[in-house]
Order: sequence, then structure tokens, then C-alpha cells
Amino acid sequence: MFSQPIVFVVGAGASAEFGMPTGAEMNARIAQALNFNTAPNRTVIGDQAVFDMLAIRFGAESKKYHAAATELAVRIGEFDSIDEALQWFSATPEIVSLGKVEIVRQILLSERGGSLFNAQNPELIRSDNYEKTWLPSFLSMAMGSLKKEQAREAFRNVTIINFNYDRTIELFLFSQLRTNFDLDSNEATDVISNLKMVRPYGSVGPLPWQERGGVPFGAEIKTDHERLFALSGNVRTFTEQNLSDDLRREITSAINAARIVVFLGFGFHQQNVALLQGTRGAEAWPRVLATVKNVDPANFETMKLMIANTIRCSQLSQIQLLERYAHQLLPSMKLTLMAAL
Repeated sequence: MFSQPIVFVVGAGASAEFGMPTGAEMNARIAQALNFNTAPNRTVIGDQAVFDMLAIRFGAESKKYHAAATELAVRIGEFDSIDEALQWFSATPEIVSLGKVEIVRQILLSERGGSLFNAQNPELIRSDNYEKTWLPSFLSMAMGSLKKEQAREAFRNVTIINFNYDRTIELFLFSQLRTNFDLDSNEATDVISNLKMVRPYGSVGPLPWQERGGVPFGAEIKTDHERLFALSGNVRTFTEQNLSDDLRREITSAINAARIVVFLGFGFHQQNVALLQGTRGAEAWPRVLATVKNVDPANFETMKLMIANTIRCSQLSQIQLLERYAHQLLPSMKLTLMAAL
């Protein structure tokens, strides 16, 4: 198990290893679905099913919502992520509402089309080789050196600050604890309940084993507007997060207690970094590891300064930027991650 408090900051690049969309891919999918500009023959360019769903839900006001959807679709390409786009449109509730609904729809579609989805039993992942994903190494490290009777302690020192909306982490851990570690459903749920999961932007909802009436992984909701709009309440925007003092305290507390922080597939977008802004004291910062795959090395010094400022770290030498994918970082840095610093 992880012997010292550790924080994993997880971004879209980590979920992409399971077939979930990156920020740019999510923007493109939303733009394609919500662009209701009409073609010369007056047919809808975007997703006809979504167009019809809004017409049914809003009736006489549907033109306003179709226009709002198109405005988001046309402008979203100017932003690095849907979160930044919704921040821009925060004063237009129709756009924010439709953006959140489409996030839910696209995440559920991506879960269903990703590498984990098991149509025969959505509570368990499909039998496959996940060597190019980060969670097998993460789970192995957490369970290592424990007896079965001690399984509940596996995540005692772990906090995950998850900037993604999907439930790949929870599903993978629950499934593997049941199949690979021979825990029953209640035991697996109990183990995962000790994993501190902080979600700055929320998610599409808890899984059924986490909460009665939860949302199955990859649930096929299609255009059930009542369900989609209800679930969109689980998704939060950056503006909404500014109002959450409890969330900021939870993030700050986790980072201040940590002996090591690991950034996995994190894009270091300005608004996301702002949510991590800490108030750390003067004590030395032991270690920071961050994946920076496909980032130009010319940015590295600036990134180190940004990380140091965000978590109040005065020793740049303790910040390592690694040109690796998330699944490559964990096994290659296992000695560092597991060390009793």
C-alpha cells in the first residue's frame, strides 16, 4: 500500500487510456451534436435526435434553446475544454444548461463505447489486457503487502482529485477487487469507500453499487430528456465551483497533507490550476511528478514555476516533469511512489 499520504490529480489524458474523450475531442463531439444551423435544404446539421428532444421538452420556447445550442457549438472551438466554454457563457443559463446535458450524454456514450464496458454485466469490466492503462499499476501498488483481511486499508493514504466526469476509476477498481482479489460486492464497496475522491466538476452520477438508483456505467439513456436534465445537475461548472468553500477546503487539506503529488494526464488549464491553489506552509515539499507527454519541453521551466506556485513549493528540484503517458509513469516510478519519504 502507499505508505505516505499521496494525491493523484487526474485529467482527461488519464481517462483517454480507457477510450474516453480528451478535452479537444469532447469539444468536437459537442460542437457536432449541437450545431443546429440549417443546411440549404433546411435540414438540421447537428444531431437530429437532440434537436427533436429539445423541441419536445421546451415546446414554444424551443427556438431559443436551439439557438443557444448553436451558439455554444459555434464558439466552443475557441476554448481548450467544455469547462472553459461554459465559464465564458456563465451569464447565459440556457447555454450552460444545454452544455451540461450534452456532457452527460457524451460521457455515457463514451463509457459505453470505451474499453471497459461489458454489455453482459455493466458492473464488471470486460475481460481484456489493460497494460496500456494506469489503473492496474495503481491498484497493484495500493493492495501490495496487505493481507486480505487488511484490504479496507488499501486507500487509507490516497486522495484522487479527479477533473473528469466519467466513472472509469470507480468501475475498474470495483471490478478488479471482485474478480482479481476475490472480494464480494460489499467488501469491494467497503474498500473503495475509503478512497477519498474529490471531483471539482462532479460526474454523471454514482454507480448503482455506490448509491441506490445510481447510473449504470455506459447507461443507454439516449434522448430521455427528463433523465438527462436531472443528471446534468451532477455536473458543475467552474463558476459554480467558485461558490464552494467546502470543495476548496477539501482540496487544500489533501494537498497540504500529501508527501507526494502526482499529475496524470492533467492539462494544466488555468481555471483547473486555480482550483488547486493551496495555502501550504513553509515546510519542504518532498516530491511532485507530472506527465507532460506531447508538451513542448520549452514550456517545462514555466510549468515547474506554475506547479510550485500552485502548491506553495519552494524547491523546483523536487518537481519532475516526465514525458510519459500515465500508464508509463506509475510502473517506472514505483520505487518513488511507494517509498516512505
